Amino acid sequence: MSVIINRKIQDNQWSHLPDDDPVVSGDVTVSLGRWIRDRESYDGYGGRIGVRLSPGDALDDLVPFVDGLGLIALEFDKFTEGRGYSQAYLLRERHGFQGEIRALGARRDHVMYMERCGIDAFEPAPQETAGQLLGGFDEITERYQPSHDRIPLIFRKRARGTRDELDLHETSV
Repeated sequence: MSVIINRKIQDNQWSHLPDDDPVVSGDVTVSLGRWIRDRESYDGYGGRIGVRLSPGDALDDLVPFVDGLGLIALEFDKFTEGRGYSQAYLLRERHGFQGEIRALGARRDHVMYMERCGIDAFEPAPQETAGQLLGGFDEITERYQPSHDRIPLIFRKRARGTRDELDLHETSV
């Protein structure tokens, strides 16, 4: 399966292990519960270890261990699930995580918002492809709310008088 990392399509190098499967070679993610329970058993492991966070997982349980992780994967198992946005933002802004944050179950109409919160890698939802996801990054060109990406916001551009940059089509009332 292909994934998007930093807006480029790449082969997926990671396997997601269910809690009851044995650890295999290579780069793997495990659930937060498994990580907390078995983390010492991964010392000396030959591949990279990542942790998957479900929407209901407490981010604070993972924070003490983020420096040693190769990947933090956030599960977006439903279209309406939004807790991963907050988890990503907090990992970047409050906890200074510099590694890869991956959205599992990404959808085209969400990738731009996910990226703004600090997510830099995307595994498509079952009904999507990596190619389809790519088109979602630039569909909306102006931003209304601040976020991790620090892109200038439309109301600040307006206040500075940079109307020409906005390409606004306003009509008089």
